[in-house]
Formats: sequence, C-alpha cells, structure tokens
Amino acid sequence: MARVLAIICPNGFGHFQRSRRVMAEVLGMNSGVQLEIVCTARQRAQLADTDPLAPFADRVRWHEDLLGPAVHWSLDPEDYADGRLVNWSAALDVLALDRFDLVVSDNMSGVLEQRADALLMGSFLWSDILDSAYPGHAQVERFVQHERNLLQQHRPEMICIDGLAMPGVLARTCALPVPWMCESVLPPDTAREVLPPTVALLGNSSVIGGCDLKALADGLQQAGISVSTPPAWQIGEPFGYAPADFAACSAVICRPGIGTLTDAVATSTPVVVVHEAGNTEMTHNGIAIAALGFGLNLATADTAVVLRSLLALMQDRPTLVTMSRQIAAAKKNGLEVAAKHVLQRLEQADTDD
Repeated sequence: MARVLAIICPNGFGHFQRSRRVMAEVLGMNSGVQLEIVCTARQRAQLADTDPLAPFADRVRWHEDLLGPAVHWSLDPEDYADGRLVNWSAALDVLALDRFDLVVSDNMSGVLEQRADALLMGSFLWSDILDSAYPGHAQVERFVQHERNLLQQHRPEMICIDGLAMPGVLARTCALPVPWMCESVLPPDTAREVLPPTVALLGNSSVIGGCDLKALADGLQQAGISVSTPPAWQIGEPFGYAPADFAACSAVICRPGIGTLTDAVATSTPVVVVHEAGNTEMTHNGIAIAALGFGLNLATADTAVVLRSLLALMQDRPTLVTMSRQIAAAKKNGLEVAAKHVLQRLEQADTDD
C-alpha cells in the first residue's frame, strides 16, 4: 500500500473541504493508497454529514488536534505572540513523516522542514498574508522570513486554483494551476430569471468589514427580498450550506474564502463579496471574482452601500443571469486534475525508491 499524509491548515473549513475532496478522488482512482489526515476535531465535526471520504473509511486514519495552535488568520496580531506560527511543525514528529510515500500539505509550508519533497496545496502563502497585515510585528516577521527561506530552498510544487492564485504562489513555488475543485451540480442553462429574489447572507460573524449583515437582512426584507442566513442567526430561512441552498439563491453575500466560493461556483450562484480590511487574500479573491464576472466586489463597504448595491442587483435580472452563465462556463475538473498529480507523485516516489 502507498501511504499518503494530508496535513490540513486549521484555519477555517475551506482547506478541509478541498483536501478531503482531492483525497477522495485519489482513493477512488487507486485502491492501493492508504491515507492519514491531520486536521482539527472542529473541522471534522462541522462537515461530518458531507464526508466524501466516508466510502473509503477502512483506508483512512484521522489525527485530530495534533497541531494545536498553528498558522491562522487573526484580527489580533498578539495571538501570534506565543510563537505558534513557526513552532507548530514540531508536533508532526510523532507521525514519523519519513514513513509516508508522499506528504500533501494544504497551506502549511512549515512541513518542508521535515519533508523537503512535500506537495503543497492552496492559492495563497501565509507569509504574504501576514506580512501585509502586520508589518513590523516581531513574531510575524520571524515567520515570514522562515517560510520564505523554506520556499526558496526547496521550491515546492503547489496545486492552486487557476485565476485565483496569488502572486506569491506564482513567484515562490512551482505553481500547478488547476480548474475549480468541484463538479457542476446544476445544468449550465439553469435560468435564474425564474427564481424569486433571494439573498443568502453567510458568515460566522454578523459584521464583516463595514457591513452589519443582520442590519442588511432587515433592509432586504423591508424591500421585499427573501433572506436566508445561518440557523444561529434566526433571520429569514435557515441556510444549510448544501448545494440546494446555494442553488435556491439569486446571489450569496460572503467573505470570499475558497470554500464558500467553490460551493457557489459548483451551483453557478453569483457572489457579492464583503470582507474585513487588511486581509490580502480576501482583497485578492474579491478582485479576482469580479474580474471573472462571477459577482460584485464590495470589499469593506458599509451597510448602506451594500444594501443599495444588492437592491440594484436584484432588480437587474439580466446581469444576474449573465453572472450565473459565466460561472457555469468555468472549468470544474480541478479535483480530477489534482488527484492525478498526487498519483503521479506517488509513482515518482516509488520509482525513486
């Protein structure tokens, strides 16, 4: 059996979704692969109902909360004062990384210390994000130099989304652009002009950038626009994050994290982007989504601006339909392409041995 270790960044759920989906493709293509996964218990529990790895449970072993505090995005730079940005990789020693034929690390470049041949995944580098957000912060500067030294020394391959990869990925790694990592769950000619105007407001926090999403929900409802939100908000209809929830919306308003964007792309759902200031990844993704014609980039706009823009968009059905068709036309075989590259790397490792 070929042994693969997948290390997943503990920051949010997009990394987890991507890694699981790619690894499910790998296991489905090759019955001779044994997989071990490093993730958080919260990631696994939150998405347990939609686990693409479930059919391969006998070939998957989980390592939950092994990393402890690690690389992540925080609005408070003092969260990084404990050295977590560079110390996390020492926890991998218990796994004896040299026993794996291939290590795949989603946005965690520090693994290169133990496995110089690791395959990376992601469309941004943490050193670029944190360097831009917190220049001059001692622990951040230490991490930035550490990651960039590793990347310069090893120049790893990095699987990334074509059109969404940040400049640092293209400049500092051997980037491997792939199409969107999802499958279309709606026919390309789905007509959004027949949908009643419905907007999903998505976010773990109800305030993103300058926009209060709960106040925005009130404004939309007063204008006769149906609203769906995460169940905990208890506003409008509950949004369950299933494909059917995305497909039922005229548009979703969200931070442009890769997980939410991928789910929207799979259902050809236009997106309206809002995000906090100072986050280089969110800024880049918002600009890229608007450039692709997939939605509106409102960045850090306040509630009033977002409300006016959404009301105008809901009244402009031709634009919504055009956005949906643009998304439908995007290539979506990235999971297959990424999985095939993982298997090629396994074959190469076997040949090298």
